[in-house]
Amino acid sequence: MKRALVIDDNAVNRQLLVEILLDQIKCDEADSGKVGLQLFKEALSATPYDLVLLDIGMPDINGLTVLFEMRNLEKIHHKLEQTPVIIVTAYKKLSDEAHRLGCNDYLTKPVDPEAIINIIEERLGPLTPSAQ
Repeated sequence: MKRALVIDDNAVNRQLLVEILLDQIKCDEADSGKVGLQLFKEALSATPYDLVLLDIGMPDINGLTVLFEMRNLEKIHHKLEQTPVIIVTAYKKLSDEAHRLGCNDYLTKPVDPEAIINIIEERLGPLTPSAQ
C-alpha cells in the first residue's frame, strides 16, 4: 500500500484528507511543519513516503519552508526521484512560489475529493482500496 504524509496544523483539515484517502493510501499525520519535516527525514532513511500533502499556513514553520527543506533533504539523501508534493492551502496567490520550490500540484481549500484523487492518481497511478 502506498504511504502519504499529511502535514497541516488544523486537525479537521488533516482528518478530511485522511478520510478522502481512506483504504487507498496509508496516511501518517503531522500537526506542524516541524513534526512533518522530522517524519519526512526519518522516512527517507527507511521507507520514503510516496506522497506528501502539505498546508502552507502553519504557525511554526510555513509549508513553503517545509517544502524547501524537504527538497534539500532529498538531495542530502541522494534520492533520485523527488517525492510528489501536493500543496493543499487556503492561499490562492502562492502557486508560483510553491512550484518554484518544487511542489508538483497546488490545490486551494475547500478541497474537492474527486479532484485530489485524480491528481494523486496522475502522480502515483490508479489507487485501489486495500483488502483489510
